[in-house]
Order: sequence, then structure tokens, then C-alpha cells
Amino acid sequence: MDLFTYLGNTANKALRGETLSVEEAVLSIFLTLALAAAAVPLAIEAGVVTYQYGKTKGWWK
Repeated sequence: MDLFTYLGNTANKALRGETLSVEEAVLSIFLTLALAAAAVPLAIEAGVVTYQYGKTKGWWK
């Protein structure tokens, strides 16, 4: 099972009102943090690349 499927299944279980085991809760917290830690630098890099491209096109001076 991949990361997104696991997190989706866990979220669905929580939304249905089922109680998560301690292992499921802790694992989903750490996986969500790991996913966020990977996504933030990618978003920053995308912003930098867009800014640099915009400078070459004259969007910013």
C-alpha cells in the first residue's frame, strides 16, 4: 500500500467516526509530516523558478 492510499484510508476511517489505534494515529501523523516536509521545499523551488522565468520575460524588473 502506498503512502497516499494509506493516508486516505486512515482519513476515511476517522471521518466515519471509527477509533484509530495508537499505531495508526502515530503512523499517520509521522507520514503526514514527512509528506509536508517533502512538499514545502518543492513548492519553494517552483516559486523561485517561476520568479526567475518571469524576470527573463520582463514580468519583474
